[in-house]
Amino acid sequence: MGFLAPWFLAGIAAVGLPVWLHLLRRHRTTPLPFSSLMFFEKRTQSSVRQRKLRYLLLFSLRVALLALLALAFANPFFSTSVPVENSRKLVVVAVDRSFSMRTTGALSGTRLDEAKAKARDFVSGLPGGSQLQVLALDSQVEYLTRATHDKSQAIEAVNSITPGDGRSSFGELARAARVLQQNAKAQLEVHFFSDLQQSSAPPSFADLDPGPHASVRLHPIQSASTANWALEAANAPALVWDSKAVLVTATIAGWHSSDAVQRTASLLMDGKPLGSKQVTVPANGQAQVQFQFTPGHGHHRGEIRLDEHDRLPQDDHFLFAVERAEPERILFLDSKRNGRGSLYYRAAIDSVHASPFTVDTATMGDSDRLQFSKYALVVLSDPGKLAGDIEKALHSYVQNGGGLLLLAGSQSAMSGRLPVTQTSVAELSVRSRDQAVTAADTQHPALQNTNQFSGVTFSPVVRLQPPNARVLLRTGDGAPVLVEQSVGGGRVLTMAATLDGATTNLPLQAAFVPFVQESALYLAGEEAAQSNMAVGSLLELRRSPQQTGSVSVTGPDGKADIPLNEATSAQNFQLDHEGFYDVRRADGRRRLVAANADRRESDLAPMPSDVVTLWQKSGSATNAPVQTTGATTDRPYSLWRYVLLFALLAAIVESVVASRYLSAKEVA
Repeated sequence: MGFLAPWFLAGIAAVGLPVWLHLLRRHRTTPLPFSSLMFFEKRTQSSVRQRKLRYLLLFSLRVALLALLALAFANPFFSTSVPVENSRKLVVVAVDRSFSMRTTGALSGTRLDEAKAKARDFVSGLPGGSQLQVLALDSQVEYLTRATHDKSQAIEAVNSITPGDGRSSFGELARAARVLQQNAKAQLEVHFFSDLQQSSAPPSFADLDPGPHASVRLHPIQSASTANWALEAANAPALVWDSKAVLVTATIAGWHSSDAVQRTASLLMDGKPLGSKQVTVPANGQAQVQFQFTPGHGHHRGEIRLDEHDRLPQDDHFLFAVERAEPERILFLDSKRNGRGSLYYRAAIDSVHASPFTVDTATMGDSDRLQFSKYALVVLSDPGKLAGDIEKALHSYVQNGGGLLLLAGSQSAMSGRLPVTQTSVAELSVRSRDQAVTAADTQHPALQNTNQFSGVTFSPVVRLQPPNARVLLRTGDGAPVLVEQSVGGGRVLTMAATLDGATTNLPLQAAFVPFVQESALYLAGEEAAQSNMAVGSLLELRRSPQQTGSVSVTGPDGKADIPLNEATSAQNFQLDHEGFYDVRRADGRRRLVAANADRRESDLAPMPSDVVTLWQKSGSATNAPVQTTGATTDRPYSLWRYVLLFALLAAIVESVVASRYLSAKEVA
């Protein structure tokens, strides 16, 4: 028993009205003329008699009427177990269209062709009047029809299924079954036509549960493992900045092969063959082959191919993208002319072979003549208080996606705050002793490839007090010495020291050069550059929703994949097909991204037979067939109509009783 709207029970307080009418109402008397009261003794008149309830039946009816009205609005109910209607059965036809379904089948055509043929035959054999719905599955479920009784519509939907490049997810199918069961309020009979790849099963078997009122019937396309060879990966740099040869390492893998095989791998750049090599792939093993090429300026489309094909020829190639670009520029603004901090920073950047950056140095006094938009990132060394127009221009630069490294020193301490981030800094009256770094966030992209900070000490003259910042480095006394903040679409790293060696020994430690390089790549937005990605991955188009600028993505078919009305708001883009994507991000950078099918799809081993049997027995707790009516569900049964009927009867009886009392009073 319960109430759907329990707050309406507060209306029971209205029963105080009949109590006031019958008990607390003021006693009224009719004044009578009298000669004199001087001989009467004064005494207090008792009101006990007036406080007695009168007309008890009428009072009870009025209280009951108000209580029943409040109860009716509160909507009382009790739960009851009702059987799921046997007539409400939904037959779900799901067809796997993942990358592995492109494999040549045992009969004519591909595995997808066989699955579609079986699905058509199954739909045609259903009894008339059956309610069915057609789904297509890869990494996501696509609903091709609504629940329908039209078998011709279902067959047409099956025929429209085309092979995809995504990876199948059986857990996603089970989740969709649970959602359908809840929305349709019916028993489900799920028929799944697939090659039942073992790699597509979720880690936990519980994720395959289709729900309490659903059953699964599997229609496998294959029953044994199939040997397959594929180009599993191709490692190449996404960005290069010099004219030297680029090394590409390709990995060739074989699954379920009984013998070693010879394969010929070829390198193509922008569609032109550059060389071929033979390699021996061991049974159930891997082999690597390397190529070298010298890219020209601009973006290049690379491909490694296997000349010999097997039953899944679509994974016998691998795509990658390479860009040769001019080194990007870093602006180092120092409060001192010819400071050691800029010297150390430039040396760290130039120490790396084929560095992606060049460093320009200037003083704060020259900043009014600089265009920040020309630089990949800006380094402010102990800026102090900047002029209003310069700080505004710098803030706009970061807001629109620029990177900023803030180094706080004595000038910043006197200013009391840092520009752009408005971070408060407190000047330390007594300079602290050297404190070693005891906590480093090595998961951060600016630090994950950096050597351990053992031996690095700080003795800052300021203490950072950043609101809503991620602390990356902390000293033994708990003080944050390196923090990250976001300003619009840009990134800001703030260090409580300068790089001249006065307040930290970091420039003299082994961690300095890796830190400068990795932090520069991170602030410039280059740390995520990849030569290839897997189909189904999300490609970042803007760092944050606040970053201005429009984006565009041109897919492998040469068509724009992002509508114009989403160009200024799209945050990410999902790579749905194999091929090259020409991407222009919100920060204005153009990237060429290669997408390849997930190579887990190349392992054509089916699920073990015992797992298949167990999956078909999942769903209903009793493992009963779908046609039974033993399944029950809890359903609320509302009582407000009956309560309202009693309230109406109480109102009628109250009217009759009140009329009788009033008539009797008038006669008296």
